[in-house]
Amino acid sequence: MTTTMTKRMGRPPKVTRDEIIEAAARWEPAELQLTALADALGISVKTVYYYFPARQALLDALTERAVAEMGLPDIMQAASWRDVLTEVAIWFYRLGLEQPGSFIDTNVVTKRVGLQLLRLTFARLGELGWTTADAMRANMVVSNWAVCRGESAHANPVGRYSLEETRDMLTDYFSADVADEMTAMAQVSGSDRQLFDDGLAIVLAGIEQVILNKSASRA
Repeated sequence: MTTTMTKRMGRPPKVTRDEIIEAAARWEPAELQLTALADALGISVKTVYYYFPARQALLDALTERAVAEMGLPDIMQAASWRDVLTEVAIWFYRLGLEQPGSFIDTNVVTKRVGLQLLRLTFARLGELGWTTADAMRANMVVSNWAVCRGESAHANPVGRYSLEETRDMLTDYFSADVADEMTAMAQVSGSDRQLFDDGLAIVLAGIEQVILNKSASRA
């Protein structure tokens, strides 16, 4: 983690670094403020700064912990290219769902884990006969789509709004009949996981058509 180190003075506080991280994890990242966190813990904000010299340092620590807990999928045991890319998609979906924004504004730990996953993906797809170029293209498509789907599910989970609330929002943009039609469509959209599974099936089919079939035709 890249944070500015500051010299610590005096006795160490009674609250530990891990206790602060644990408390901060209950907040949405965008809403996390060090003063409010200190108040919730019943400590001085200086105690928080003792461990985390800036708000971003605490956010980085939260991301590090979450990514470490996620671990890496066992891609080397995947039986097919579809299994490999499915594991990649699930991992990035979870990253977007549980740590929104970290795919773009990543710290060292997240980047390192992401690169480890990329290396494993290349290795296993190579064993399955893929070129590095094709593996890179497929990984970029899957990871970018999956993390965006995860972040979308985090920001606007299916079922967050009732049908009445959905219709009221739609009437701000469309006529009443169009709002009714789109509200009815919302009822059949399924769960967030169903949307992920449906989208992944489409993404994998596209990869097979655009990358694998074209690669085979050039061979």
